[in-house]
Amino acid sequence: TVLEKPIQLIHAIKGNADSRIYPRVFVNVGKNSEAEILQTETGGDDNKHFINSVTEVIVNENARLKWTLMQDRNMQTGQVSSFNVALKNNAFASYNTFEFGGGFIRRDIHTHLQSQGGDFEINSLFVPTAKQHMDIFSMIHHKSAHCSSRQLVKGVLGGSSSGVFRGLAYVYDKAEKTDAQQTNHNLILSPKAKINSIPQLEIYEDDVKCSHGSTTGQIDEEAIFYLRSRGISRMDALELMVKGFANEVVDKVDHEKFKASIQKALLRKMEGMI
Repeated sequence: TVLEKPIQLIHAIKGNADSRIYPRVFVNVGKNSEAEILQTETGGDDNKHFINSVTEVIVNENARLKWTLMQDRNMQTGQVSSFNVALKNNAFASYNTFEFGGGFIRRDIHTHLQSQGGDFEINSLFVPTAKQHMDIFSMIHHKSAHCSSRQLVKGVLGGSSSGVFRGLAYVYDKAEKTDAQQTNHNLILSPKAKINSIPQLEIYEDDVKCSHGSTTGQIDEEAIFYLRSRGISRMDALELMVKGFANEVVDKVDHEKFKASIQKALLRKMEGMI
């Protein structure tokens, strides 16, 4: 089955009291099938909520899956989420996540490349401010030969927020011709914001191509000066630079309407940070 339109999942919380919620999603993408899933996690109240969610996905032989998630919970919400995906022969999957809301967010991504030719891609943007904490953990199991993975994770942190990125590409014995790439970049907009970046590789096979890297820095004042000399205000210059930094991840989203919703959420978040 090749779906012509995406499947949209909306998980909205709105209530008069605190709650504990345990959602579970299972997706099985059949052989030679193609699907796109657009997921929104949101909240319409100011109550305290705790969410412990599990998603399990199987992408079968020659199948393709694109999954994009935008999280915009209220600031009182804590969430621990586990996304688990297994890829069969020549399967492809991409998982894009955008984290804007929530007081405490932990996003675990576990990928199992079980057969030859599997290809997996993670693109993630997290934007905490105030006292938000966002934690992105990804682990990619390269269990078979001739598989590839790419991880691109970016953070923009303001206020007294904190963030964590820990990414691990684990290459098993006999998983030759593995191609595993991992990149993490973080932009700090406040002297009180903190980020911990822990990119990791574990390799037990010789014939592989693997790399990882991480950078963390502040806004370049020389670039701000250059923009201001062209008649752009400091606030607009900061906004341009943050958007330029974040758009590398935003542009990974193919669905134009959903991408526009992500861009609007990013602009709203930036207004309070800059």
